Amino acid sequence: MIIDHVPFVLGRGDHVTLTLFEEEVSTEHAEIDIGPKGYVLRDLQSTNGTFLNGARVSEARLVNNDVIHLAHFELRFRIGRPLRRARATLNVDDAEQQKLIQLASALNEVLTSGQLVPVYQPIVRLDDRSVVGFESLGRTGRATLSFGEMLKLADQRGQGDTLSQVMREIALRRLPAEPGWIFFNLHPAEFPDIAELTRSFDLIARHVHGAQRAVIEVSESSVTDLEHMARVRDAIHGRGLLLAYDDFGAGQSRLMELCTVPPDFLKLDMALVRDIDREPHRARRDLLRAVITSMREDDVKVIAEGIEREEEAAVCASLGCVYGQGYLFGYPAPVEDPAER
Repeated sequence: MIIDHVPFVLGRGDHVTLTLFEEEVSTEHAEIDIGPKGYVLRDLQSTNGTFLNGARVSEARLVNNDVIHLAHFELRFRIGRPLRRARATLNVDDAEQQKLIQLASALNEVLTSGQLVPVYQPIVRLDDRSVVGFESLGRTGRATLSFGEMLKLADQRGQGDTLSQVMREIALRRLPAEPGWIFFNLHPAEFPDIAELTRSFDLIARHVHGAQRAVIEVSESSVTDLEHMARVRDAIHGRGLLLAYDDFGAGQSRLMELCTVPPDFLKLDMALVRDIDREPHRARRDLLRAVITSMREDDVKVIAEGIEREEEAAVCASLGCVYGQGYLFGYPAPVEDPAER
């Protein structure tokens, strides 16, 4: 969106310049204005705060490529010359329209009756390929509809957190029989509500016990308020669960949370791992070696995600990474029905 006038107000209200539909966003949350030294970001006494490049601010100068966070919304501020071109209304064909209707219907069924299938992808030791845990994922049970498509629609409707909660509750009814870590994902929209999070953590702790240990995956992009992240980690550890930062390296990787609120696990995004054995990626290998070494010194276990080839696995192991996940070791699959065991 082009800032063509100031103050440019962001918030949940329908009268602001940019409306962000999220309960954690205040009616008038923040504004962008022009001061004596250029553009300024100003918090409008919001409930949950305004963050610039990971730090909470009341007022701060904006420069090109700064990252603004309001709740789980991530906005990048850029200074450039806009191209003002008239755009025709997009014509959607009948097949695409039918797909949207089908998705909406499936989403409603999932949220009301829980029609999802839990699947689990193995996590292995890279040295001997022994399975040490699983990541809980979801399928729709329909060949024509992917869980990713449904999650995208849920996000657009502000229901991503609800879909994530439903998926976890279904997964807890059918866990793998094998011992090890069981990883559960948090949706970014769930992150601000500590009361609802603790309810979810309590539920997971009641179901995952004995020879299994639950791990809560938090997307790196969700971590903007380190004080809040510390409270979330305390709530996780207080229930005997473990914390993982997911998607490290997928976007603007922030090292501050690793130092201030270290996790139990760090999952390297597949963007860092893919083709890591190729010669042009020597700088990336050096970066990963440094990250893995630093995490090992802090007793943080590192998992390389998205491994699809033996060569990628071998390089990750040579860099000091102990654990791996990806299609090379196994696809996400449902577990056997407990009644049939």
